[in-house]
Amino acid sequence: MTQLDEVAERLLSWPTDSHALLGLALALEEARHVRDATRAFGLLGTLACESGQLSLGILAARSLERCGTEAIGRELAGKLARSYSAGSPRIDPQVGMRPPVPPGHRQARGTSPKGELSPDLVLAKVDSALAKVDEATSSMASKEAKLPAIPFAQTLAAPVLERLISMIQVRLWRKDQVVVDTGDEARSMFWVADGRLRVSRGEHELGYL
Repeated sequence: MTQLDEVAERLLSWPTDSHALLGLALALEEARHVRDATRAFGLLGTLACESGQLSLGILAARSLERCGTEAIGRELAGKLARSYSAGSPRIDPQVGMRPPVPPGHRQARGTSPKGELSPDLVLAKVDSALAKVDEATSSMASKEAKLPAIPFAQTLAAPVLERLISMIQVRLWRKDQVVVDTGDEARSMFWVADGRLRVSRGEHELGYL
């Protein structure tokens, strides 16, 4: 319950922190709190859609289907496709893509109380955090702000993009796990939903994505 307590505390202070919301959704799913996990993934999808994070929205849509709420997942996928496909009135090429600040560089906000809370109190805090996220995302959605043009997605018609979303597989990678190695046969395209990748060749570090 400690992880749930920590991410809920962070969301109470920063309800639009998509990284923390993803962590909360995954932790709830792992703890088999399916109802709360579904709620968190749904809010994550709205937050991602309204903040220009298409890949994170796709992760939320596919995760909703994995949690047994296929209809909600498909509805989110359709909204993402309509919002980010070719001809979408919400796309503005002048709006830049601004990925979230990497977790290690975020300023800590709020502190958890000393001592470990009981499971009931932790879940009560989770409920409060999700209510605050709901309030923030509802406000964002009502404004229908312009969205950035996402490479590749912006060239596809909405039905094609929606079909592509339905085919995407969500994978979680551990720290320092190799995603693609030199010489690997190219069989897939990767969209990073959260986190960053280190690019290296041998012992030489070339940069981060």
